Amino acid sequence: MTERLIIRLASEASQKQHWLIWSESEKEIIASGELENAEQLKTLTEKAASRHVMCLLPGVDVCIKEVAIAGAFNRQMQQALPYLIEEDLASDVEKLHFTVVAKQTDLVHVAICDKQRMYNWLDWLKDAQIICKQFIPEGLALPFPTQKNWQAVQLNNHWIVRESKELAWSCEVSMLDVILASKIDDESNQTIESYSPLLE
Repeated sequence: MTERLIIRLASEASQKQHWLIWSESEKEIIASGELENAEQLKTLTEKAASRHVMCLLPGVDVCIKEVAIAGAFNRQMQQALPYLIEEDLASDVEKLHFTVVAKQTDLVHVAICDKQRMYNWLDWLKDAQIICKQFIPEGLALPFPTQKNWQAVQLNNHWIVRESKELAWSCEVSMLDVILASKIDDESNQTIESYSPLLE
């Protein structure tokens, strides 16, 4: 398959869903659009049938955390991960879905999402008869940050920011200042490359 259908799923069924078709051979977007709600995903069924499907998940619903580990990363370590970060989470670990995004010698990056939200997304796709085996937090679809320059883009009422190869997050426009202030020291020379007009 030389073409990919990329769908950016929304948090709620009533919100807009975005999609595009990327041609690997032509190295460009050959079609794109917006759907008013999850029900309209059915209009993509035919497009999905002959293409590799990738879904981007809203960064406001998927949190990526760094977890320091000691020793080899094995099945036991993977099962223990939720409990290593339990105190940092606002929800009961039993209600959350955990996926390891990347592994290093003494560090793993874990994507965390509410299980019910995940079931909702899977149900929307099932209803539309769309088979997707690749789900990615939307921030990790931004270009890889070079020279530690964060990447950012605004989509509707949200900013999407990628800090590094493994770390990305999203927030509402009204929360951007607060989150940046908590992440960037006043003395920092942090640069943010934006693909959208920057707020003052």
